Amino acid sequence: MAQISAARRQQWLEQLDVTLRGRGMDAAAQVALQALAEGVEHPAVLNLAAQAHHGEGRVSEAIKLLKRGRSLAPKDPHILNTLGACLSALGQHDEAL
Repeated sequence: MAQISAARRQQWLEQLDVTLRGRGMDAAAQVALQALAEGVEHPAVLNLAAQAHHGEGRVSEAIKLLKRGRSLAPKDPHILNTLGACLSALGQHDEAL
């Protein structure tokens, strides 16, 4: 994954915020996928990209992203919630809890 500058990372996070507020979760998830492809490693980016994967039925890929996000922010409730939903989708209910 490519290294990006702090300024570019901040631009992506601002674009993500504007998209989320103005166009909703699905549009923000697509922006998150683009940011991730450029090398942005941030809990919100990873979580939204994982939600996009989950919505496409790519649950295992979503879980990989969420585990990366959890390593950055172990107590982030958004990451934990999405991770629980993905694990439940795979029938791993005990682990989801």
